[in-house]
Amino acid sequence: MNGQNSTPAEQKRPYFIWNADLTEQDVRRILTGDDKYEREQIIGHIVRNARFEDIWKYVTIQDILDHWHVVRGFLWPPSLRELWTWALQVWGYDVPGA
Repeated sequence: MNGQNSTPAEQKRPYFIWNADLTEQDVRRILTGDDKYEREQIIGHIVRNARFEDIWKYVTIQDILDHWHVVRGFLWPPSLRELWTWALQVWGYDVPGA
């Protein structure tokens, strides 16, 4: 990470990323980058670990749906996966594999 042009907030680790040495800037870079695997992993961490109101600061519902095959594996316990599946369906989305 190049911290020369970043703000102090961008250099801090987001509270929902506890198992990797990533900054806010790193998370944003991964979300907009070309590495599909990294992007799916970060989306999974965000959906599982971030407060509900913070999820939408990083991803859209379409991001979640586009990567649902991986994101759903991050949702544990199973009741959390079921809650997300139900919510997406209530909001009118077709959930892959539901």
